[in-house]
Amino acid sequence: MILREARASDSEGIAALIRASGVEFDWELGAQLEAEVERNLAAARAGQAHFVWVAELEGQIVGYALAHRLPYLISPRPEAFLGELFVHPDHRGVGLGSRLLARVEAFADQEGCGRISLFNHRARPSYQRGFYAARGYSERVE
Repeated sequence: MILREARASDSEGIAALIRASGVEFDWELGAQLEAEVERNLAAARAGQAHFVWVAELEGQIVGYALAHRLPYLISPRPEAFLGELFVHPDHRGVGLGSRLLARVEAFADQEGCGRISLFNHRARPSYQRGFYAARGYSERVE
């Protein structure tokens, strides 16, 4: 398996992975998903604060992570935000999600971030399995 930065040509594979994930969204994915992924991937790749990595196995995208570096005006250190982490259902449970998360953590360290935040809905399989909790992440209640 190869873990690398996403390329523009990965948008179709990422869209297929999202469809295969089985995750229910608050919005309809629809026929435009591929175009949305392509547009958003291009925007992320063009910026200096957005990073996308893919896990590729035998030419197929089997996982990806999207992270952002968020500056603060009142803090000397930025925050990393894990926006998306998806692993194809056929490849869950073999450490792929952990490898993608480790890449995000390395990114946060390289960028000098003081912490990493993410949203994980309690109904999502990753929350139910305790994926983030098992890796030292805790819920922040304010």
